[in-house]
Order: sequence, then structure tokens, then C-alpha cells
Amino acid sequence: MRYLKQENDYVLILNKGDKICECLKKFAKAEKIVNGFYTGIGGADELTLAYLDLETKLYVEKKYSGYYEILNLTGNFSTLNNDEFPHTHITLSDTGFNCFGGHLIEGQIAVTCEIFVHTNKTKLERKPDKDFGFNFIEL
Repeated sequence: MRYLKQENDYVLILNKGDKICECLKKFAKAEKIVNGFYTGIGGADELTLAYLDLETKLYVEKKYSGYYEILNLTGNFSTLNNDEFPHTHITLSDTGFNCFGGHLIEGQIAVTCEIFVHTNKTKLERKPDKDFGFNFIEL
């Protein structure tokens, strides 16, 4: 991973073999990012995605192997227990041009990934939601 800072914005380039969520976490810690959003495109393999089952209030995970185009990687930065916290969703396309996506648990870059980040200095903190039990951004 390498990145370039431009005022409140960054350009991150992930390389073959980089782990997406791991890199976003390392980047957020290094730059002390407590509020922001990001979007990206690229190519990945060895992915784990999830969706939230509203009845059980649990994430259901599914693993994907092989090459997939990253049509959209999107997410936000906040904090959880005073630690930088990236939350990422992804939309992918397979070789048959079929699209699918979900919450990104982790994914490995197959070629490259270009991520554009915008930050803000106002700290956003996640706290447990009383209805769902998940950590939502509290305003």
C-alpha cells in the first residue's frame, strides 16, 4: 500500500496481495483518521462478504475465490472504543458480468485497487444501538 495526501484528501494504491480492510485500518491508524469516507475500484480475489440477517441479528458470511472486478468499494471512517474504524461495502462483477456485493469482511487485491479518501477532523464515535446491538455512529 502506498498513499498520497492532498489537504483533506488522500489517494491510496493497494498492490497485488494487499488485504483491503487490513490496509484501510493501518492507513487510518497512521493518519489518525476519525471521520471520513472513501470509494475505490480495482480487482480482487479471495474475498469474504457478509450481509446482516435482521431476524437473527447476525452477519452471514460467504467466501469467494477467483478474480472479480471491484465495481465499487465504498465506506466510512469513524472510531470505536477510541480506535480508528473503517466500515466497508463492496460491489463485484464476475467473468459473466454478474454483479453482487455486501459488507466486506476482507479481500485480497489481485491486480490493484485505487481508493480516494476524504477526511474531516470532527470525531465520529460508534456506540452500541439498543435495538440491534451493533455499533452505530452516534451524533
